[in-house]
Amino acid sequence: MLVAGSAVASRSDEPAPPPQSLTVHVKVVRVNVTKLKNLGFDWVRMVPGGRQTVPIELSSLFKKTEHAAEAAGFLQALEQHSLSETLAEPTLITLDGRPASLQVGNTEIDAFPIVLGDGRVRLECRLKIDNCLAEKGRAISLSSASNLQPGKTFVLVQTPISVQQSGKLTEYHLIVLAKVERSDELARKSDSSDLK
Repeated sequence: MLVAGSAVASRSDEPAPPPQSLTVHVKVVRVNVTKLKNLGFDWVRMVPGGRQTVPIELSSLFKKTEHAAEAAGFLQALEQHSLSETLAEPTLITLDGRPASLQVGNTEIDAFPIVLGDGRVRLECRLKIDNCLAEKGRAISLSSASNLQPGKTFVLVQTPISVQQSGKLTEYHLIVLAKVERSDELARKSDSSDLK
C-alpha cells in the first residue's frame, strides 16, 4: 500500500508538459449566387441519355471537408471574376485549450482549439460580422465545432443568405474556411498561407 502511494506521489510531482502553441487561420467568403445564376453558371451532371442541368447547390460543393483545398481554389477563381469577396481573413495564435478572441473592424472571432489524443484539433469557432451584406446594421453570427487535421484547410460553415437590394432579392452564400497549425508544424514550413 505504501509503495503504491509513493508511486502516485512521484507521478504528480512530474511537471505537466507545456501547452502546444496553435495558429488558427480563418477565411470568410461571400459568394454572390444571384450573379452566378445571371451569368448562366450552372452545374451539369451526366445522366443516361445525355446531360442534365441541376440548380446551383454550393452546399454540396462545400459539404465534404476532404475537398476543402479545391473549394478554396474555386473561391479564389470566383473572387478574381468579382463573383465572391473575402470579408475577413484573421489569424489567431493561442495555446492548446485556451480561448482566443479578435475584433478587427466589423469582424469578431472567438476560437477555442483543443489538441486531441489522435493528433487532430477540435476547433470551436464563433464569428460575428457586422454590415457584411448590403443592409446597413445587419449582423451575421456563425458558429461551428469541428475536429480538424492540422495543416489542412477545412470548410467550417457555409450558409445561404438572402438580401433585399433595391427591390430585388439577392442570394449569397457565406463560407468559412479554417486551418489549424501546431507550432512544431510551423517550424517546418516557411509559408502557411494556402487558404488564399
